[in-house]
Amino acid sequence: FARRLEEDLKRSDANLVVLCRELHQSTYQAFLDMWQQQAQSLRQGASSVYVASSQAPGFVLETANTLSEVLSLYEHAPVPAAEREADFLPIVSAACDPLLNHCQQVASMMGPLDRQVFLINCISTIQAPLKKHDFTAQRVSMYSSLLEDHIQALVESQAASALQKLGLAERLEALRRKPADVPVSSVPELHPVSLEGTLRSFYNSLFTMGGALSLPVLDRITNRVLRGEARSGVAKVISSAYEELYEGIKSLNIATHTPDQVKTLLD
Repeated sequence: FARRLEEDLKRSDANLVVLCRELHQSTYQAFLDMWQQQAQSLRQGASSVYVASSQAPGFVLETANTLSEVLSLYEHAPVPAAEREADFLPIVSAACDPLLNHCQQVASMMGPLDRQVFLINCISTIQAPLKKHDFTAQRVSMYSSLLEDHIQALVESQAASALQKLGLAERLEALRRKPADVPVSSVPELHPVSLEGTLRSFYNSLFTMGGALSLPVLDRITNRVLRGEARSGVAKVISSAYEELYEGIKSLNIATHTPDQVKTLLD
């Protein structure tokens, strides 16, 4: 009897097997429908969302927490390791794609700097629970690429703003435009007296890390690692710009700090 029962249950058309499959399919579809309903709710409320800061809003944190619980449960599911990523893809797509689209809609109503910081915070929050599991590696990689793009855009804008406020951007631009046969001292923007004042102000900023180098926008990035990457990126651009200027005005003998010293102070 036991042997016949086992053989019957192993048949693909056995009633119990069919019932289990139907329950799995209906439950799975109901789960996806719940994510779809949430996505619809987000789309309808996109224009009415107000974000007072650049931090990830409550609906992003709530979805990330729910996704974290689902991922933990799926980690122990009897699904072969080779099939896990493809099997879980519809779930992560249903949960994350509408959420990211909604965040981008909200960000479109912000200023350029706020938009970049807001999206960095939202994407890193969505990515955080996915990074703990091997079967979401493809989606983690996709979000890492998005974060790199936003961090790079923020670094470029913040570095350009800092160089402009420090007065180095104008001097560097004049140096780049200078014909090779024209002496450095004859270029108005590179006159030793005014240039020396600009450099002195820059050196003071290096020791205090205030003014143009304070970069409060970057402090609003909630992820410590990403915040460090952004600050390091800005420091690298400023350091490179100073080195170019330093080499170009060597003949004036007015720069009191070497590029290596500036790099150390910026780090």
